[in-house]
Amino acid sequence: MRLALWTRLVMALLVFTSALSPAAAGLFDRRVLSISVDKEPTEIRTLGGGRVEAELVTVMVPENRNRRKSDAVAVRFIRVPARNPSGLPPLMVLADGPAIEAARGASWPVFRALSEVTDIVLVDPRGMGASDKPLDCETRINWDNKIVDRATLLQVYRRAFDRCEKYWEALGTDLRGYTLRENADDLAAIIDTLGGHVSVMASGSGSQLAFALVKYHPGRIERVVMTAVTGLDQNVRYPDHTVDYFKRLQRLIDADRESLDRFPRIEATVAKLADRLDKEPETIEAIDLNGQSLGERTISGYFVRRVVAEAIRNPAQLRTMLEGLWQAEENYDYSYFSRWVPVVAPDTMTLEAASTINTLSQGASKERLRRYRGQVRRATLEDAGQFPLPHLLRDGRLYRVRNSHRKRPKSKVPLLVFSGTLDGITAPPAMRKATRGMKAKRVVVTVTNGGHDIFFDNAEVVPTIRRFIEREPVVDQTLRARRLNLSPATEPDDA
Repeated sequence: MRLALWTRLVMALLVFTSALSPAAAGLFDRRVLSISVDKEPTEIRTLGGGRVEAELVTVMVPENRNRRKSDAVAVRFIRVPARNPSGLPPLMVLADGPAIEAARGASWPVFRALSEVTDIVLVDPRGMGASDKPLDCETRINWDNKIVDRATLLQVYRRAFDRCEKYWEALGTDLRGYTLRENADDLAAIIDTLGGHVSVMASGSGSQLAFALVKYHPGRIERVVMTAVTGLDQNVRYPDHTVDYFKRLQRLIDADRESLDRFPRIEATVAKLADRLDKEPETIEAIDLNGQSLGERTISGYFVRRVVAEAIRNPAQLRTMLEGLWQAEENYDYSYFSRWVPVVAPDTMTLEAASTINTLSQGASKERLRRYRGQVRRATLEDAGQFPLPHLLRDGRLYRVRNSHRKRPKSKVPLLVFSGTLDGITAPPAMRKATRGMKAKRVVVTVTNGGHDIFFDNAEVVPTIRRFIEREPVVDQTLRARRLNLSPATEPDDA
């Protein structure tokens, strides 16, 4: 009798709590994906001045599902309806940053072409773009009497992070909510508002979100397209991949007679210039994007390595990079490096809570860090290739996830992945390893001479994606980007 009474009391309590909103009930756990959904008409103003009718959707989600009384934050996305609906699930776009902003820029032609057959869902993850985000944290930096070298840059970043961490916590931000797992749950909540099933197109940091979605919510995904792939366990990139990149670049230089005259060995040129500046730092004028002077900086060899690490992102920058290196090494002309000062050594450092904590929380395993340190010793760029990672990982250790969260997902979801041979950020071998758990239905498209932003490197990239999401056969293949012109822009100065 007592057992029956106890059972009725428990059932009554469950009914009562289920009638409450998740916030009122204090039941923010993994099962509570969203709190509310709001929809309203909107439009996208594209780069060319066009206007596209769409729908803006706001999904309220727990900031931290591991806390019973978490605050709620808004995650927003824009749904662009298909012009010729074909019954396909929506295509969710996870960009290398806010997707809504990307649609207003150069990426719109890509989205427009794909919206011919399916709805396009442009997601701004929590803490980015149109979604709720903690205030950015700005730190002013005084570069007077300082050399822009490794020690100084590391000190600047660490002080900025320490200051910003305190700043965000003072604002009431739950920094432990800005992880890939929380983002994956947000995406699952979004998918539920779209009917429960989507295809995904992800690039750069968005590819990590896609992997997390496949890992934690596999039943909601029909197909996946990835470019510029970064795996869940690849937050810290191996220096050996950059060494291999320089070998591929050298082969292109060797095939160009004029370039070969100046760069018989590109890695040797970088090392020679960097070594010289480490011994005798140079003071140069800093120039912003508008050509305005920002004062002076005293640069070291580490500054040069940081610039090269940024410049090899896309092939379009290689010609000016090579010319700048040659002018600096041969003629002591550092004008090329002047325009990189705002990137490498800015007057004001701005940190975003979401991207900063997400990166630090994903971290790297001890084994990966051990291999990284072994490779740094023989790397042309030393440890400047991905600064400030892994340098700040110990500063963000409070947010670090367990190794199980870095384990690559295993799935038979069809995957189409693109890889550029001249992508200096994400290497082709790393892509294959990151997607190994999905290789059962993986299709790889290699774009020779393609870079990090691969959509415009070959005219067949977007049509191939469209065929794939339309469930047409796509096979492993190689496309070729336009031929690179690495010849010097000007003749050498004989004076």
